[in-house]
Amino acid sequence: AAAAAAAAAGAAAVAMELLAEGLTGGVGGLVGRAVAFPFDTLKVKLATGDSGKGGLAIIVRRTLQEEGPLGFYRGVIFSVAEAMYQKSLYVLVYAFLKDFYKKLARREPTILASLLCGYFSDLFCVPFSMPIEAMVVQLQSAAANVSRSAIIKRSLFTYEGLSTSLKSGRAYLVLSLKAGLEFAIFDKCKALLLRMRSSEQSMG
Repeated sequence: AAAAAAAAAGAAAVAMELLAEGLTGGVGGLVGRAVAFPFDTLKVKLATGDSGKGGLAIIVRRTLQEEGPLGFYRGVIFSVAEAMYQKSLYVLVYAFLKDFYKKLARREPTILASLLCGYFSDLFCVPFSMPIEAMVVQLQSAAANVSRSAIIKRSLFTYEGLSTSLKSGRAYLVLSLKAGLEFAIFDKCKALLLRMRSSEQSMG
């Protein structure tokens, strides 16, 4: 009975740790996306519009004249929501895979193992995030007089819109390596700092 209770307590602690990591990642994604969104809108407008005639200054002036400051936040609600659940899901899957590796290998993940955990975590999120990301880009790049509801309907509720966005997600077979590498480096740096802090406390 005591062993069963200890196992249940351990499982509950792992579940709480996963939930905490997922929530932390989600909040970080939400804040980061909200702050950076106007700059992302400008990047999209430069990439998809006729930036040769005046460049950034013309795009900023035209957006302010036609839509005001809110023109730089077109689609922000969808983007922030996508960032929150995508980051939460990524961190949850990454933590699960890392914990699974530790149980299987009976040691801490190597750099390569952490990279692969991050890579597959990012790939897992692609089908859930790509339709929203593609729709937000269309909202950002559309002219002021284009119906936003029509863009949302076409992107999320038609076979053509969903299939187009998912096909573009194939690039993540390569791009997800970047996310995996970044998270592996971050994870190793965090572990190193925690070990240094622990050794300093034990010496003190």
